[in-house]
Amino acid sequence: MKLGEEWHIAATYCNRCGRCNTNCPVFQAMDGLETYSPRGWIELIKLMEQGKIEINVDTIKYVFICPLCYSCDASCPTGVEVTKLIKDARRAVVSEGYVPPGNISGRITNINRWGNLFGTPSQGKWVPRRYESKEKAESIYFPGCLSSHVYTEIALSSFGLLHGLGYELLKEVSLNGCCGEYAEYCGHEGVRSIVLEELSKKLDKAGVSRIASSCPHCVMSMRDLDGIEVLHVAQVLSEAAKRKKLRFRRFRKAAVYHDPCVMSRKLGVIDEPRELLQMIPGLKLLEFEKHGVESFCCGSGGGVAPGADPSISLKVTAFRIKEAVEMKASVLITSCPHCYGQFLEANSELNAPIKIWDIAHFVDTLAK
Repeated sequence: MKLGEEWHIAATYCNRCGRCNTNCPVFQAMDGLETYSPRGWIELIKLMEQGKIEINVDTIKYVFICPLCYSCDASCPTGVEVTKLIKDARRAVVSEGYVPPGNISGRITNINRWGNLFGTPSQGKWVPRRYESKEKAESIYFPGCLSSHVYTEIALSSFGLLHGLGYELLKEVSLNGCCGEYAEYCGHEGVRSIVLEELSKKLDKAGVSRIASSCPHCVMSMRDLDGIEVLHVAQVLSEAAKRKKLRFRRFRKAAVYHDPCVMSRKLGVIDEPRELLQMIPGLKLLEFEKHGVESFCCGSGGGVAPGADPSISLKVTAFRIKEAVEMKASVLITSCPHCYGQFLEANSELNAPIKIWDIAHFVDTLAK
């Protein structure tokens, strides 16, 4: 495995202070084991390159268990972009023919063959019966893989609200579109580039100038497309509610909002979801101790971490569920389908007395 001079120069700025470790969700979930920490991962990667540690099924897991939550980047006093170093290491691993752990390779194959993570065409069952997807549209809804294939309640609610605001579904894009970000997270940057190139051609042909997506990872990936404004659904709905285009029934319970890592630390979308929820009469909005740019990761990492080791991933998720219960929140609301899925699974295992919602699905049930 060869990492190159640039990687090593960047890594030398690490002074091993350990601040990244104290903010790492995996490090906390694994009771402070150094092999499950940003500082430890960088050292392990160096040893793999030097041949001092064999690259095999057991060791390669450590390159992929990082959820890429960016909290280490935000906390590093010397400005080391640990996330980039780990992404580069994954790219090196893949380019030299090593196979990532778990179901990661299978999902990359699915993206190449089917255009989505799951290897099946979307049935579009969430699309309203009398609605016909458009060949051309200025503003479209892009649900992303998880919302269109698994958590279709997110797609149904999101489009139901967005359609009233002038958004359409685009054939060959809205029902089965992939942003390619998962591939980039897994070291397959070339796959992401191909996905975005094909997507760009379809969007240009259809005259699309604005996209709203349910997935922060899709938003981040598609912001590399030229000439297209890409927003998260929560941003669109928040603005609509401010303009009185959306009104809500009363909700007399306490809710806590979870900031997805990419949403807060990379996109900077922090206020809009809260502003939207605060427009619901009677709702008491609580805050986690770590929120906003300091938000604690859900454990998914865009779906990569569960593919590497689902048990560790769910340990991370359990922290957030337990904190929400201790706060006496009735509902936990988030704005990322990966976070949503993680919370649903962990909540089921913990049998916790709290309801998990995607933000669009939640406000849709209360919309007048």
